[in-house]
Amino acid sequence: MNARIAFCILILGATSAVAGYAGLNISFPHDSLWMKLFAALIAAAIGVAVATFWHIAFQVVLKVIQRRLQFLSWAVVIVGCLAITGMSAAWHVAAIGGDAALTAAIYETLDDGEAALSDAARSRNGYRGFQSRLSGFHDEVVSLAACEDATGCITGTPGKQGVYGTLIGMQGKIDGIIKALAEDDRLSDTRLAEGRQCLADFRAALSSGKAGGERGVAASSAFDCVNVAVAAIDGNGQLERIAQEMDSLTAGLVLPVSVKTAAQKQAVENILASLRERASSIAANARKVAAPATIGTISLERMSVMKAVIIYWDEIIPAWVTGIALDLIPVLFLAFEAIRVASSGALPDADTEISITEAIVNASVDTSTAEGEFIFTVLTAQARLERRHISRRTKEGLAATRQRGTRLGRPPKLSDDQLSAARRQIEGKSATIGAIAAQYKVDPWTLTRSLRRHSPVQA
Repeated sequence: MNARIAFCILILGATSAVAGYAGLNISFPHDSLWMKLFAALIAAAIGVAVATFWHIAFQVVLKVIQRRLQFLSWAVVIVGCLAITGMSAAWHVAAIGGDAALTAAIYETLDDGEAALSDAARSRNGYRGFQSRLSGFHDEVVSLAACEDATGCITGTPGKQGVYGTLIGMQGKIDGIIKALAEDDRLSDTRLAEGRQCLADFRAALSSGKAGGERGVAASSAFDCVNVAVAAIDGNGQLERIAQEMDSLTAGLVLPVSVKTAAQKQAVENILASLRERASSIAANARKVAAPATIGTISLERMSVMKAVIIYWDEIIPAWVTGIALDLIPVLFLAFEAIRVASSGALPDADTEISITEAIVNASVDTSTAEGEFIFTVLTAQARLERRHISRRTKEGLAATRQRGTRLGRPPKLSDDQLSAARRQIEGKSATIGAIAAQYKVDPWTLTRSLRRHSPVQA
């Protein structure tokens, strides 16, 4: 392995250690010195493991010659790379994009707070429609009272006694209901504006980075403000209060003592019955309107960095790409180096596994000069001569072995006696080749091939 690759592996191990330490610190924040030392030891172990693995990978993969071993070595490298990625990529991503993931979680909760405020604002529409109906009812009572005062249109006797007083009492009750609803509406608008302002202020601080390390506390304060506003607007029972007030509006009404004649009594009872029917209609409609669903409390979930980077992965895609690339880039370097070695025509020796070119360089032979070319030619001729000597001695040894009657290769599965007996059975048609092969526990093709090679003379 050359110095360039070794230096890159060293840098990779150091980067993995630093990123691992940063990821551990942000995932498990702690002010204890012992915890920081423990995180440093784990990060150092990760860096050493990564550097050692890739050092061994570059040492082994680039020197393997046999195809089967090459496949095996690459399979081991890929499995090891996946293991390293699973072990350290999450810490890398936490170190690079953990803060952004937590910020994304806060922004999502901010959206939930704004949605809660909008739902609370819409929930007021259910009783706002009754304000106009109450105003119309109020105007009708006022008109009847004025008519009775001026012309006695109900009892026939003008004045401010009797029925007039009853109508004025009803007018006061309706006026009180309308004023109470208006006050509730005003307070709801105030709370709604305060909640939206709290969210707007916190969003501005979060965008500008002013929230800083206190953003969790600031977020909780903003969401508490929103919850107070939602609670003031939602669930205050305006519709049920309208229904109850309308039910009690005409309850207990009796004919004034000033009403004496039958005609007056009938006229007053008709008016009161009409007013009761109008109030009952408003109460029934108020109860029919479905009460809005209660809006839940908005709170910021206490989320770890590791959980945040997984849930909000789409918000920190560059961090994921960078974190995984730190573990996958060495595979690309290894592949490129393997291609370079293969294309350079390197011929590794059985022991030293270095190429002829590397041997000449190590011997300080300059082939660009006449002397260097001569030395190269002599070395080449000597290597070829040695190769031919080895081949000749090998052939002579094999021939001498055959002359001594030693059989070369694998031992035969059938002896000469077995083959002679098999031939006699086949010629006498006393058994088939398959039966004889089964008897000697060999394949029929093995028996046939052995019979072809076995001479009948040997039998």
